[in-house]
Amino acid sequence: MEKLTKIEVIARELTITRIPMRSAYSESIIGPSAIRFASPMLNVQNLLQRTPSINVTTPAPNGVRSNITFRGFTSGQFSETFDGVPMNGVFNGGTFNDASNRNAIPMTLNNIGSVNVYRGINNPAVSAYNSLGGTIAFQPRQPGPKPDASVSMGGGSFSTWFYGITANTGSIAGVRSLISINHNTSAGWQANSGNRNLNINYSGVLPYAHDAGELYAYAIYNTNTGFTPHSIPEPLLQQFGDGYGWPLNWTNSYNRDHSGTYILGDKM
Repeated sequence: MEKLTKIEVIARELTITRIPMRSAYSESIIGPSAIRFASPMLNVQNLLQRTPSINVTTPAPNGVRSNITFRGFTSGQFSETFDGVPMNGVFNGGTFNDASNRNAIPMTLNNIGSVNVYRGINNPAVSAYNSLGGTIAFQPRQPGPKPDASVSMGGGSFSTWFYGITANTGSIAGVRSLISINHNTSAGWQANSGNRNLNINYSGVLPYAHDAGELYAYAIYNTNTGFTPHSIPEPLLQQFGDGYGWPLNWTNSYNRDHSGTYILGDKM
Protein backbone atom coordinates (compact mmCIF):
# COMPACT_ATOMS: atom_id res chain seq x y z
CA MET A 1 0.00 0.00 0.00
CA GLU A 2 1.46 3.37 -1.13
CA LYS A 3 1.65 6.12 1.48
CA LEU A 4 0.57 9.62 0.48
CA THR A 5 2.97 12.45 1.16
CA LYS A 6 1.90 15.58 3.05
CA ILE A 7 1.07 18.66 0.93
CA GLU A 8 1.10 22.16 2.40
CA VAL A 9 -0.92 24.94 0.73
CA ILE A 10 -0.39 28.61 1.65
CA ALA A 11 -2.91 31.29 0.60
CA ARG A 12 -2.37 35.01 0.81
CA GLU A 13 -5.16 37.59 1.05
CA LEU A 14 -5.64 39.75 -2.05
CA THR A 15 -5.95 43.39 -1.17
CA ILE A 16 -8.10 45.50 -3.51
CA THR A 17 -7.35 49.18 -3.07
CA ARG A 18 -10.17 50.43 -5.31
CA ILE A 19 -13.38 49.17 -6.90
CA PRO A 20 -12.87 47.79 -10.44
CA MET A 21 -15.09 50.06 -12.55
CA ARG A 22 -14.72 48.06 -15.77
CA SER A 23 -15.08 44.41 -14.80
CA ALA A 24 -16.59 41.88 -17.23
CA TYR A 25 -20.38 41.83 -17.73
CA SER A 26 -23.05 40.93 -20.29
CA GLU A 27 -23.97 43.84 -22.58
CA SER A 28 -26.05 44.50 -25.69
CA ILE A 29 -26.11 47.65 -27.83
CA ILE A 30 -28.89 49.09 -29.98
CA GLY A 31 -27.14 51.42 -32.39
CA PRO A 32 -28.18 54.64 -34.14
CA SER A 33 -29.15 52.91 -37.41
CA ALA A 34 -31.62 50.58 -35.68
CA ILE A 35 -33.24 53.60 -34.02
CA ARG A 36 -33.36 55.91 -37.02
CA PHE A 37 -34.86 53.23 -39.29
CA ALA A 38 -37.40 51.98 -36.74
CA SER A 39 -41.10 52.60 -37.27
CA PRO A 40 -42.03 56.18 -36.28
CA MET A 41 -44.83 54.78 -34.09
CA LEU A 42 -42.52 52.38 -32.23
CA ASN A 43 -42.07 53.40 -28.59
CA VAL A 44 -38.83 53.22 -26.63
CA GLN A 45 -39.83 50.18 -24.61
CA ASN A 46 -40.79 48.12 -27.67
CA LEU A 47 -37.42 49.00 -29.23
CA LEU A 48 -35.74 47.12 -26.38
CA GLN A 49 -37.27 43.83 -27.56
CA ARG A 50 -34.52 43.71 -30.18
CA THR A 51 -32.21 42.44 -27.43
CA PRO A 52 -32.41 39.08 -25.58
CA SER A 53 -34.07 38.75 -22.14
CA ILE A 54 -36.47 41.72 -22.60
CA ASN A 55 -40.22 41.27 -23.17
CA VAL A 56 -42.70 44.12 -23.68
CA THR A 57 -46.48 44.27 -24.08
CA THR A 58 -48.18 47.48 -25.22
CA PRO A 59 -51.99 47.44 -25.49
CA ALA A 60 -52.33 51.05 -26.69
CA PRO A 61 -50.64 53.48 -29.12
CA ASN A 62 -47.60 55.61 -28.25
CA GLY A 63 -46.48 53.30 -25.45
CA VAL A 64 -49.47 53.82 -23.15
CA ARG A 65 -49.76 51.11 -20.47
CA SER A 66 -46.57 49.38 -21.63
CA ASN A 67 -45.39 46.54 -19.42
CA ILE A 68 -41.75 45.46 -19.55
CA THR A 69 -39.82 42.59 -17.99
CA PHE A 70 -36.02 42.34 -18.03
CA ARG A 71 -34.49 38.95 -17.21
CA GLY A 72 -37.74 38.09 -15.39
CA PHE A 73 -37.63 41.30 -13.32
CA THR A 74 -40.51 43.76 -13.60
CA SER A 75 -40.36 47.54 -13.87
CA GLY A 76 -38.94 48.94 -10.64
CA GLN A 77 -36.52 46.01 -10.23
CA PHE A 78 -34.05 47.29 -12.82
CA SER A 79 -32.79 50.77 -13.56
CA GLU A 80 -33.22 52.95 -16.66
CA THR A 81 -30.93 55.93 -17.17
CA PHE A 82 -30.62 58.79 -19.65
CA ASP A 83 -27.04 60.05 -20.09
CA GLY A 84 -26.27 58.26 -16.83
CA VAL A 85 -29.02 60.02 -14.87
CA PRO A 86 -31.54 57.60 -13.25
CA MET A 87 -35.08 57.99 -14.60
CA ASN A 88 -36.83 55.61 -12.18
CA GLY A 89 -39.89 57.11 -10.47
CA VAL A 90 -40.08 57.60 -6.71
CA PHE A 91 -43.49 55.91 -6.35
CA ASN A 92 -43.10 52.42 -7.77
CA GLY A 93 -39.56 52.54 -9.15
CA GLY A 94 -40.75 52.40 -12.76
CA THR A 95 -39.68 54.76 -15.53
CA PHE A 96 -42.58 54.62 -18.00
CA ASN A 97 -46.23 54.75 -16.93
CA ASP A 98 -45.18 55.09 -13.29
CA ALA A 99 -47.59 55.12 -10.33
CA SER A 100 -51.20 55.51 -11.53
CA ASN A 101 -50.33 57.70 -14.52
CA ARG A 102 -50.67 55.13 -17.29
CA ASN A 103 -49.50 57.45 -20.04
CA ALA A 104 -46.33 58.88 -18.44
CA ILE A 105 -43.95 58.92 -21.43
CA PRO A 106 -40.68 60.64 -20.44
CA MET A 107 -38.93 59.99 -23.77
CA THR A 108 -39.43 58.66 -27.29
CA LEU A 109 -37.17 57.51 -30.13
CA ASN A 110 -36.87 61.19 -30.98
CA ASN A 111 -34.59 61.65 -27.96
CA ILE A 112 -32.13 58.76 -28.03
CA GLY A 113 -29.07 58.05 -30.14
CA SER A 114 -28.28 54.55 -28.85
CA VAL A 115 -29.06 52.16 -25.98
CA ASN A 116 -26.73 50.05 -23.83
CA VAL A 117 -28.33 47.09 -22.04
CA TYR A 118 -26.37 45.75 -19.04
CA ARG A 119 -27.66 42.50 -17.51
CA GLY A 120 -27.58 41.76 -13.81
CA ILE A 121 -25.63 43.47 -11.08
CA ASN A 122 -22.67 44.83 -13.02
CA ASN A 123 -20.08 47.60 -13.15
CA PRO A 124 -20.53 50.41 -10.62
CA ALA A 125 -19.79 52.78 -13.52
CA VAL A 126 -23.10 51.89 -15.21
CA SER A 127 -25.28 50.82 -12.27
CA ALA A 128 -28.02 52.86 -10.64
CA TYR A 129 -30.47 52.22 -7.84
CA ASN A 130 -33.03 49.44 -8.37
CA SER A 131 -30.56 47.73 -10.73
CA LEU A 132 -31.01 44.18 -9.40
CA GLY A 133 -32.11 42.94 -12.83
CA GLY A 134 -29.70 45.18 -14.71
CA THR A 135 -29.44 48.66 -16.23
CA ILE A 136 -30.88 50.03 -19.47
CA ALA A 137 -28.81 53.08 -20.39
CA PHE A 138 -30.29 55.44 -23.00
CA GLN A 139 -27.77 57.72 -24.72
CA PRO A 140 -28.89 61.16 -26.00
CA ARG A 141 -29.00 62.13 -29.67
CA GLN A 142 -25.97 64.16 -30.67
CA PRO A 143 -25.92 67.20 -32.98
CA GLY A 144 -24.26 66.78 -36.35
CA PRO A 145 -21.13 68.68 -37.49
CA LYS A 146 -22.85 70.34 -40.48
CA PRO A 147 -26.12 72.27 -40.83
CA ASP A 148 -29.00 70.28 -42.29
CA ALA A 149 -32.72 69.69 -41.87
CA SER A 150 -35.21 66.92 -42.58
CA VAL A 151 -38.98 66.47 -42.54
CA SER A 152 -40.88 63.19 -42.21
CA MET A 153 -44.56 62.36 -42.28
CA GLY A 154 -46.81 59.38 -42.87
CA GLY A 155 -49.78 57.35 -41.74
CA GLY A 156 -51.09 53.85 -41.23
CA SER A 157 -53.89 51.70 -39.88
CA PHE A 158 -56.29 52.79 -37.14
CA SER A 159 -56.16 56.48 -38.19
CA THR A 160 -52.46 56.66 -37.36
CA TRP A 161 -50.56 59.79 -38.43
CA PHE A 162 -47.15 61.19 -37.63
CA TYR A 163 -44.84 64.01 -38.62
CA GLY A 164 -41.36 65.04 -37.58
CA ILE A 165 -38.98 67.97 -38.12
CA THR A 166 -35.26 67.82 -37.32
CA ALA A 167 -32.62 70.53 -37.77
CA ASN A 168 -28.88 70.63 -37.11
CA THR A 169 -27.33 74.09 -36.84
CA GLY A 170 -23.74 73.03 -37.42
CA SER A 171 -21.12 74.98 -35.48
CA ILE A 172 -22.22 78.50 -34.48
CA ALA A 173 -19.63 80.25 -32.28
CA GLY A 174 -18.39 76.75 -31.46
CA VAL A 175 -21.81 75.48 -30.33
CA ARG A 176 -23.45 72.60 -32.22
CA SER A 177 -27.20 72.19 -31.71
CA LEU A 178 -29.92 69.74 -32.73
CA ILE A 179 -33.62 70.57 -32.49
CA SER A 180 -36.28 67.96 -33.24
CA ILE A 181 -40.09 67.88 -32.96
CA ASN A 182 -42.19 64.73 -33.35
CA HIS A 183 -45.98 64.38 -33.24
CA ASN A 184 -47.81 61.02 -33.25
CA THR A 185 -51.56 60.37 -33.12
CA SER A 186 -53.57 57.15 -33.42
CA ALA A 187 -57.07 55.89 -32.73
CA GLY A 188 -55.60 52.61 -31.47
CA TRP A 189 -56.53 49.06 -32.43
CA GLN A 190 -58.97 48.89 -29.51
CA ALA A 191 -62.05 51.09 -29.89
CA ASN A 192 -62.08 54.32 -27.84
CA SER A 193 -58.36 54.25 -26.98
CA GLY A 194 -57.15 57.17 -29.10
CA ASN A 195 -53.91 58.87 -28.09
CA ARG A 196 -51.82 61.89 -29.09
CA ASN A 197 -48.14 62.48 -28.26
CA LEU A 198 -45.92 65.54 -28.83
CA ASN A 199 -42.16 65.36 -28.19
CA ILE A 200 -39.64 68.23 -28.39
CA ASN A 201 -35.93 67.51 -28.16
CA TYR A 202 -32.83 69.74 -27.88
CA SER A 203 -29.20 68.61 -27.81
CA GLY A 204 -26.31 71.07 -27.66
CA VAL A 205 -22.55 70.65 -27.23
CA LEU A 206 -19.67 73.14 -26.88
CA PRO A 207 -16.20 71.56 -27.21
CA TYR A 208 -13.31 73.38 -25.52
CA ALA A 209 -9.59 72.89 -24.76
CA HIS A 210 -8.96 71.61 -28.30
CA ASP A 211 -11.81 69.09 -27.97
CA ALA A 212 -10.39 67.69 -24.72
CA GLY A 213 -13.48 68.89 -22.86
CA GLU A 214 -17.14 69.47 -23.64
CA LEU A 215 -20.04 71.42 -22.20
CA TYR A 216 -23.36 69.81 -23.07
CA ALA A 217 -27.07 70.37 -22.58
CA TYR A 218 -30.02 68.04 -23.23
CA ALA A 219 -33.67 69.00 -22.91
CA ILE A 220 -36.76 66.85 -23.48
CA TYR A 221 -40.37 67.97 -23.22
CA ASN A 222 -43.11 65.41 -23.81
CA THR A 223 -46.89 65.72 -23.53
CA ASN A 224 -49.35 62.86 -23.94
CA THR A 225 -53.15 62.92 -23.94
CA GLY A 226 -55.66 60.19 -24.63
CA PHE A 227 -58.06 57.53 -23.44
CA THR A 228 -56.60 54.59 -21.53
CA PRO A 229 -57.67 51.15 -22.83
CA HIS A 230 -59.40 48.91 -20.29
CA SER A 231 -59.64 45.14 -19.91
CA ILE A 232 -62.70 43.62 -21.61
CA PRO A 233 -64.41 40.38 -20.51
CA GLU A 234 -63.84 37.46 -22.89
CA PRO A 235 -67.55 36.96 -23.71
CA LEU A 236 -67.79 40.55 -24.99
CA LEU A 237 -64.69 40.08 -27.16
CA GLN A 238 -66.18 36.92 -28.61
CA GLN A 239 -69.44 38.74 -29.31
CA PHE A 240 -68.13 42.07 -30.68
CA GLY A 241 -64.57 41.23 -31.82
CA ASP A 242 -61.02 41.67 -30.49
CA GLY A 243 -61.09 45.45 -31.07
CA TYR A 244 -64.08 46.07 -28.82
CA GLY A 245 -63.70 48.79 -26.17
CA TRP A 246 -66.09 50.19 -23.61
CA PRO A 247 -68.29 52.99 -25.02
CA LEU A 248 -67.05 56.33 -23.73
CA ASN A 249 -70.47 57.24 -22.33
CA TRP A 250 -70.32 54.08 -20.18
CA THR A 251 -66.86 54.57 -18.73
CA ASN A 252 -63.59 56.22 -19.74
CA SER A 253 -60.25 57.31 -18.33
CA TYR A 254 -58.85 60.37 -20.09
CA ASN A 255 -55.25 61.02 -19.02
CA ARG A 256 -52.99 64.02 -19.56
CA ASP A 257 -49.27 63.86 -18.86
CA HIS A 258 -46.55 66.50 -19.17
CA SER A 259 -42.95 65.56 -18.45
CA GLY A 260 -39.60 67.29 -18.82
CA THR A 261 -36.00 66.11 -18.59
CA TYR A 262 -33.21 68.70 -18.49
CA ILE A 263 -29.49 67.91 -18.15
CA LEU A 264 -26.54 70.31 -18.11
CA GLY A 265 -23.02 68.94 -17.76
CA ASP A 266 -19.29 69.22 -18.34
CA LYS A 267 -16.92 66.37 -19.13
CA MET A 268 -13.20 66.09 -19.80
